[in-house]
Amino acid sequence: MIWLRLLIWNVQSGGFDAYESISQTPPRLPDIRAGVAEAGADTVGLIDTFRWTELYTEQDLQEMFGYKHAYRIDMNCDLVDSRIGITVLTNVDNPQFETVRLYNRDCVHLSYEENGHVRHVYVVYFNHSQELYRRLQATDLLHAIKRHGSEPVVAGGDFNALPPEAMTAPWRAAGWFCRLADDLLPSWTMPKRAREIVSALGEAALAQTVPVLRTAGLKDLNENLRAPTCTVKVGPFKLGFPLDRIMTRNWRHREIRVWPGGASDHRRLTADLVDK
Repeated sequence: MIWLRLLIWNVQSGGFDAYESISQTPPRLPDIRAGVAEAGADTVGLIDTFRWTELYTEQDLQEMFGYKHAYRIDMNCDLVDSRIGITVLTNVDNPQFETVRLYNRDCVHLSYEENGHVRHVYVVYFNHSQELYRRLQATDLLHAIKRHGSEPVVAGGDFNALPPEAMTAPWRAAGWFCRLADDLLPSWTMPKRAREIVSALGEAALAQTVPVLRTAGLKDLNENLRAPTCTVKVGPFKLGFPLDRIMTRNWRHREIRVWPGGASDHRRLTADLVDK
């Protein structure tokens, strides 16, 4: 049986305390390295690797994390800090890496051949605040996947999107209220950060992006997994959301797991993919 363990993890501003950091070493990097090692994945997709293309060569990353191959990009999105990126580590033989544009930001496509069959891994980081942009990025992801015919595909990352089953009546009402407040309240009535959170929650409550991917034939491995993958602080409260996902096409899975927290406001997500 051929199998691949994929780890997806948003490491939160590259291990730095903030995007404004000018330090040359992320304080949480040792914890990130330990978390990656503990998961024991064959292929790792690290999200939000802020400034890593500036600080580390791909050989540096191979040596730091103990993987045969590494590939890192900046997403080139003008809506966020241009140094925010994605890093992929893998031990598969002869990997082919490609940077793919998803509407207004880049993602990573890894392909490799095993036993005469080609397999594809996409690692993505969708827009954090607007459902429209997430839907457009999801549509471009589907176009990219379509190129591969019937070959096995897995797409994982921080989709920043809530699934419809997470939207209970209270959450739908809260989302409606957040969108109304964002549209109608003058800017001076809320601090900037509070308004950003209210706006993002209202947009996430639309829950439109995940159905776009599911309807197109991607199997959402998280669909029956209720554990949150991200914790968002809203005032004195901490709320958990299932924002990180792994989705497959023509690639069966044996297990999906959300690991305990640590080193980031996102938890690690792994899937064991099997192929007879």
